[in-house]
Amino acid sequence: MDKQYFIELLQKYQRSDLTGEEKRFLEAYYNLFQNEPDVLQSFSAKEKKEFRDSMLKGLWDDISQHYFQCTD
Repeated sequence: MDKQYFIELLQKYQRSDLTGEEKRFLEAYYNLFQNEPDVLQSFSAKEKKEFRDSMLKGLWDDISQHYFQCTD
């Protein structure tokens, strides 16, 4: 999936503005990861938390950057 498209879908999700098809796509994409075994099981709890925090920060940084580019 294209990173830009994913960011747009997340923004539309936050605004409750997804089409039915977009919502199904996003849910299916999310469910792919829910059904997979934990790929991080070899990491300690601290390492998992650091990885999760890093991923969340990166995602929100990307969303914020895109949002502010669109509002200029």
